Amino acid sequence: MSTVNQELVYFSQDQDWAEYHQKMNSTDFWLAVNPQLTITETPFVNLEAQYVPDPVEIKKNQRRVTTDGYFQYKPLVERELCATLAEGIRNIIQKGFHPNFCMVYDEYWRVLARLQHVLAPILGEKQTLLGDYWVWHVAPRKESVGWRPHRDFQHPRMVSADRRPTIVSVWIPFTDATPENGCMYILPLSLDPNVPDHLDRLECDQIQDILALPAKAGSVLGWNQYLLHWGGRCKEDARVARISCSIYFQTSELAPVSPLIVPFDAPFPFLKRIAIIASTFLRYESNFRFPPQFLKIASSFVFQHLPAPALTAFLNSNDKIERNQ
Repeated sequence: MSTVNQELVYFSQDQDWAEYHQKMNSTDFWLAVNPQLTITETPFVNLEAQYVPDPVEIKKNQRRVTTDGYFQYKPLVERELCATLAEGIRNIIQKGFHPNFCMVYDEYWRVLARLQHVLAPILGEKQTLLGDYWVWHVAPRKESVGWRPHRDFQHPRMVSADRRPTIVSVWIPFTDATPENGCMYILPLSLDPNVPDHLDRLECDQIQDILALPAKAGSVLGWNQYLLHWGGRCKEDARVARISCSIYFQTSELAPVSPLIVPFDAPFPFLKRIAIIASTFLRYESNFRFPPQFLKIASSFVFQHLPAPALTAFLNSNDKIERNQ
């Protein structure tokens, strides 16, 4: 099964789209799906303590990210919380919705808001969260694989003069990510002959250079936008699905490269969340060819609740290099 078909598995062919639209627009529906989670207007108020990584890991990852283009912190997100978030995603899928809809709940956004100390050594003290993300449920079945080798959002200001990234993809597994259930694989930047002049080339001549990144639930990984990376295949006998989320952060020293901004010091109402969720499908529609009935519903939310002029240009731009993870 192709990557496209894997995403379409979340959309029933005999879907009642009027009912789908009604459910998508209902906080009561989402709270019934996951009563252990919350939906409020101000998810970032009374935030739990920031995650603080080990100083030794900070120095190691500062070197890694400038030399090889990635960083990897040991588990920071509480394991019990990871279990709750993974359960929330499973419940959403059982109700016939794509796992991206987990971002309707406060708890997923609150985890991201607690990463500021983690990202400060890489992006600077102030970072901007961009609502350009994806959520995966790579399950133990024959056709279940992560996205194929790719590089992320291509922008001319991706790396500063001192080789620190200005934009990173932050990737968090909510279940243990292993070679058996499709952990991430990368080609370290220092071993990639196609960086920076041939970013459209996605091959790896020396297979021995590939690095697997197994990660315990709650680990915080990330990479700059040049890094060639992909998700592995989940074996049929894997004990658990690989459930994970990836989202863009950028330094606040530069103007945002996307209008999909999620400020930590402002309300984040339900309908804006739904609109950002809907925008993810429009952003990557050329990769996955979602049902036209669903795209019509998604568009209605996006252009009613998000800044239309700038957003239209962004959604129509598409990544210079196809993003498939």
